[in-house]
This record gives sequence, C-alpha cells and structure tokens, in this order.
Amino acid sequence: MTPREQFDRDGYLVARGMFTADEMAEFIREVQKGEPLTRGADFLDSGSMHFYHNVFYKNPVIQRFVCQQRVIDFLVPVIGPDFWMRWDQAVEKGPHSGVFAWHQDNGYSKLHEQYYQLWIALSEMTETNGGLWLVPGSHKSPIRHIKVDNHLAAEGDVVLFSSFMLHKTYENTTERPRWAYVGEILPTRCYDPLAPKPYFVMAQGGRAYGKFMPSIPGSRDIAQRIRLLPLTARNYYRKGKKRLKTVFKQSA
Repeated sequence: MTPREQFDRDGYLVARGMFTADEMAEFIREVQKGEPLTRGADFLDSGSMHFYHNVFYKNPVIQRFVCQQRVIDFLVPVIGPDFWMRWDQAVEKGPHSGVFAWHQDNGYSKLHEQYYQLWIALSEMTETNGGLWLVPGSHKSPIRHIKVDNHLAAEGDVVLFSSFMLHKTYENTTERPRWAYVGEILPTRCYDPLAPKPYFVMAQGGRAYGKFMPSIPGSRDIAQRIRLLPLTARNYYRKGKKRLKTVFKQSA
C-alpha cells in the first residue's frame, strides 16, 4: 500500500523518530522567544493551555526547520510536489490543563476543501499528559466513536492527518508541560482567502523551497476566488468589526 493509499483509507500517516529530543527542545525555545504574527492571548487559551499561532511568519529558524528535505519527502507522496503553509500553531498544555474536545479543523478554518495537518510532538506524549487521539477513517465517513487510535509519541515523532480527521487531546494530569506543533498545508493550486499574504511556499517540484511568494497558482485562479467570495466577505466583515471595536475603545 502506498502512503497516499494509506492516507486515503485512514486519514493519517505516522513517521516515528524523525527528529531528536535536542531538536525538539531547540524548536520550543524558538517558539517561546519568537514573535507571532498577531499579538495578544489566543481565543483558544484556557487555564495553563496556551496557543501560539502563525509563529513561522517572522521566524527564519522555524521556516527552515519545516522545510527540511526530510519533512518534504514525508509530505510529497500524499500532498504532491508543490505546497504552501497557510497557518501554524504551537500548543503548550501546561500542568493540569484540560481536555481539548473532539473537533475537525475545517470547523475553525471554514474551508470546504481538505488540507493537511503536519503535527510534530515537541515533547513526549503519553496517556496522562494530553496525547493526540484520532478516529481513523473519520475524514471520509459518518463519525462513529468506536475505534480510536491513541498516539503515544516520543519527542520528534510526526503525524500527518487530514483536516477532516476527528481528533482531540485529553487533559495533562502531570506536573510537566506537553508541547506540540501543527502546520496547516495546502497544495499551491489551492487558494485560501483567510491566509495572510505573502504565501510561504514550502516545496516546489518535490524539493524544499522555503520562500515567501506574492502569489501562488491557487490565488490566481479566478474560478476559485469567485467560489470563495462568501468566505472572503465574512473575513472582511470580521476584520472591520474588530477595527471598529479598537477605534471605539481608543476614543472612549
């Protein structure tokens, strides 16, 4: 069975031990000292569980890390030779942080197309510190909470799963934080009106690229742009509403 066939069947692939514990510790330090694209607390933050999103935009170290050829070689058989990163986040589940409930990531992005979640265990994942749970096949069939895979992971393990995959993390009942990183990836033929420009192209022709581009084939596709106009309009409305709140707060 090819990687693509396995992904189509199960909705995910696993690569054990792609990175060392030292590499993961350095990655966490980059996240902690980095500057996200937007400031302030994330709306998903809860207690000691913290989200750091769009950390790659201003951090060349993270950009180079996710574009290593070993990462590209893992992704190409499933995604194809040309792809870009629409968004990323690092998640710190602090001691005694709670459950992040079952969800599909398209419910947050509002995209109707499948995209790909590059999930990296930055620290050890266990049954007690909030490891990742997936429902195999839930990306393509009615959701049945019967067969569930729990991925216990060492630092450096990597999971690629569908944005339609039903997944969750349980509470961290330990005294140590649990870290993970997720990059959301689309083929360059696909457009996302919610992603900020320029577009970070990870791979071209199956080789690591790692450059920001003013446009991609998907963003130049008029049919896609027309089809996604409702999502674009909703995004402009949300941004306008946020700006008005800021103006009123400053003038108050």
